[in-house]
Amino acid sequence: MADLNRELGVPDLKQVAPTKVSSDAKLATGRSYKHDWQGALIAMAAWIYANGRPDQPKPLVDAMRDWFEKVGKTDPAESEIADRASRLLKAIDQAMKK
Repeated sequence: MADLNRELGVPDLKQVAPTKVSSDAKLATGRSYKHDWQGALIAMAAWIYANGRPDQPKPLVDAMRDWFEKVGKTDPAESEIADRASRLLKAIDQAMKK
């Protein structure tokens, strides 16, 4: 897979390090962080930069799921990943209109 990714110009997502979120990191409400969304979004920004904006969210969802599988302790639900990927693409679209 790594060779295929290299051939396709996909950055090595292992090199896009997760942000430092310790298991005792707390949200304002006191809950612990369950997933490193900040790290995932940084990795997906790098993925989009290397591959271009996908026409559909699916390739980004797949890349984000792969990233979580490589660096996360637990994977978010597919619906959570799809929601964040769609929101990222919408934000990029809005920024490009300006």
